[in-house]
Amino acid sequence: MVLPDFVAALAPAQRAVWQELTVRAAAQSLWDERFWRLLLHYMPDWSGGGFTSEADGPGFFLAPRGKTDPRAELEGTLAAFFSAEIIAPGEMTPQCTFPARYRWLNERLGFDAARLPPQPCPRFEEFQSRLDPASVSLIFSSYYFNNPASMFGHTLLRFNRKGRSADAALLDSAVNYSASVPAGDGNVGYALKGMFGGYQGYFSLLPYYLKVREYNDLENRDLWEYRLRFTPSQMDYLLRHTWELGSTSFDYFFFKENCSYHLLSILEVGRPELHLRERYHAWTMPTETVQDVMAQPGLVDEVIYRPSQSSQIDQRLAVMSNAERDWVRRLIDAPEAAGTAEFQALPLPRAA
Repeated sequence: MVLPDFVAALAPAQRAVWQELTVRAAAQSLWDERFWRLLLHYMPDWSGGGFTSEADGPGFFLAPRGKTDPRAELEGTLAAFFSAEIIAPGEMTPQCTFPARYRWLNERLGFDAARLPPQPCPRFEEFQSRLDPASVSLIFSSYYFNNPASMFGHTLLRFNRKGRSADAALLDSAVNYSASVPAGDGNVGYALKGMFGGYQGYFSLLPYYLKVREYNDLENRDLWEYRLRFTPSQMDYLLRHTWELGSTSFDYFFFKENCSYHLLSILEVGRPELHLRERYHAWTMPTETVQDVMAQPGLVDEVIYRPSQSSQIDQRLAVMSNAERDWVRRLIDAPEAAGTAEFQALPLPRAA
């Protein structure tokens, strides 16, 4: 995909405004600020001489050198915000594709709406209205040995809609990150590509009840829900950046850049004072990321346990007497035994 040269396309009046904005950005060294690096997923190079974004989809950058040059990307982004051109992959204008960048740069530079008009973004506005979150929860799913990518557990985020009771949380929307795996890949190829970045990872949004059905009911995996504390302004940034991530992909690494690692990056955008990813250099274990989130003072408001069907059955068996467990086995093998006088003599609550 070849992006237009947004700077070259500026009209003379637009170029004058763009130059004013870049001078003000330079005075503040905005490209050196942690929040800009979080929005673009920049991480320091191993050599210590610069930065490279972990995002790998070309549609995430609005400057030719944007992947490795935070300043060039910031200046290219400012130029792109003047454009009404529709760009891939989302087929929207740059303002509508990157609403978190737009909000932050507007807050820091004070855009003149007469000279840099805000554009209507009906698709993003519908997205905001549909989710309308009051809070966000980190969801941890226990391990699943039948799927190598989930053998150490899996994490996702859930946006908790305003005014929706806890009983209706299944209707909320979940943010999931996973690798896109072609149907024909065998086990060996899957393992090798998963370890060495041979797949592309994508963010997706789906109803939470589908994940509960998949994990709780079909795969017998327990779920823990950690409701996190974010202000309305921070939640707005979370939502905006989640939208932005739909425009890119990441090289998927099973041990390092996996579901848990990249979900931490979204939380950091909401609260930049969190430094959740910095200690994960060689591998990222989902259980460890949950422990790190729990260890942040004042971040976790509530923990809810959602046991799988097998865990519920195990718990019910655990509180039975040996004689009652014998009855369970008898009834599984011969349901008609429930009609015997011996069974009918049991106290009704225990029989049930």
